[in-house]
Amino acid sequence: MLPLDGVRVLDLSMLLPGPLCAQILRDFGATVTKIEPPYPGDYMALWPPMAGPVSATYLAVNRGKQIMSLNLKDAEERERFYELARGADVVVEGFRPGVIDKLGIGYARLAELNPGIIVCSISGYGQSGPYAQRGGHDLNYQALAGVLSIAGDQALRPPNPRLQTADTAAGSYAAAMLILAALLERQKTGRGRHLDVSMSEQLLPLATTLHAAAQAEQRDPASDAELLSGGAPCYRIYRTKDGGQISVGA
Repeated sequence: MLPLDGVRVLDLSMLLPGPLCAQILRDFGATVTKIEPPYPGDYMALWPPMAGPVSATYLAVNRGKQIMSLNLKDAEERERFYELARGADVVVEGFRPGVIDKLGIGYARLAELNPGIIVCSISGYGQSGPYAQRGGHDLNYQALAGVLSIAGDQALRPPNPRLQTADTAAGSYAAAMLILAALLERQKTGRGRHLDVSMSEQLLPLATTLHAAAQAEQRDPASDAELLSGGAPCYRIYRTKDGGQISVGA
């Protein structure tokens, strides 16, 4: 038996942050139904490299999910979604802020059907504020949060990171953590809630130690004086005689 056995999740999201969040819940035992728009559906499925007819990345973050197609702009198909929502515990969505309300599937409407439902909205800049309606991608969120300026070597900054830290750590994992907290809260109150996950904001705690040290010493957090950024010989990456590299952490 897994911790989330019996928890039912509706995944309305596409690309990486939402699907990976729902995948985390699935890995802990939740039943996840991924609801995609009509063809082409989640266009992550078309993103190379391919594993047969479908993207390898798409398969990696949608393992074990039930996949179905619904046109939420159609009244009849929206009613089908309402039926699913009545029996669901969690909805994960990554539309631009305000879209789910326009579709008639916002938190207020779903809470009328199911007072215990938890709706988790993952976006780049949050559901409100001056940046809310701006488009963006992982690299933009990392830049806005200042993460790019403190990543890597000073001479090579700013890097173009291959790891999608905003999408995954600040999006998927932060959202999964908040969903778990909301599920615990619901055990006490009987009610769900709307979770607003801003990937730009959720990046900031990842740099807590760097910002704390910089404030204490009144310096730029991008300084290479930090122990963890090469400021000490005992914690650094060295090039080896044969052209390789070795990490030393002592």
